Amino acid sequence: MSYILKIEQHFEDFTQSERKIAKYILENRQDVITLSTQEIGILTDTSPASVVRFSRTLGYEGFQDLKLEIAKTQNQDEEKIIDDIIEEGDSIEEVVQKVANQGINTINNTVALLNIEDFEMAINEIKKAKNIYLFGVGASAIVAMDLQHKLLRINKIAVFHPDANIQLAMSVHANKGDLVIGISYRGRSKDVNNSIRRAKANGASCLSITKYGNNPLADLCDINLRVPNVEKELRVGAIASRMAQLMVTDILFLGIAKDNFEEVEKYLKSTKKMTDMLKE
Repeated sequence: MSYILKIEQHFEDFTQSERKIAKYILENRQDVITLSTQEIGILTDTSPASVVRFSRTLGYEGFQDLKLEIAKTQNQDEEKIIDDIIEEGDSIEEVVQKVANQGINTINNTVALLNIEDFEMAINEIKKAKNIYLFGVGASAIVAMDLQHKLLRINKIAVFHPDANIQLAMSVHANKGDLVIGISYRGRSKDVNNSIRRAKANGASCLSITKYGNNPLADLCDINLRVPNVEKELRVGAIASRMAQLMVTDILFLGIAKDNFEEVEKYLKSTKKMTDMLKE
């Protein structure tokens, strides 16, 4: 993962001093590699110790290692995450290109954030769960519905309803041996978090699909599958976040399918046969 993506993913969790350092580095990348911790501290109104702590927060041993990473990427194409997906006056051709670019960036950044161990634990939890309850509202409800559809096709009992009140009622019936999956990009949906909280109190295992960084949903869950933290508070629509969440659910589905392929193939053929009966 590049230092730019690391800064963007951690930004909301930075201290005030760390945010000053982060902004300076992003705005002065060419100059940073020639500066010392003392000089960065003076320029950002922080301290040399703050610069070192900032570097370690990003996963580097110190500021020198961070500078080496910055220097290595100077001549590479900058990673750009599109915040403003459209602007007034854009042509359809420009919109097409922007959406395509955002899709490529979202996939690459999601892959960079993947924690294989977390996915393996999540897949195992889904496999052994007696019942799976899905919670999500708004755009995340679309992701929950898609995951429910996939799981049902391979004979996993997955329950979802788009109404938040019914989701809360469902959470009452989740118990030990069940798995609840909360899907929320920002992790701050009261509806989703209340349902997770109730199911957890009953002994159910809890899994989240949420953005990178600290948030209430992640704090509630046993396993957290992260998506890039790329969308602004004010957005045209949940485009990048929905795409990343769907990618995560696709990985979960295929991760389950690959370990029992013959049986899964039987279930898929069976469900296809039934759905074909509904086609003209």
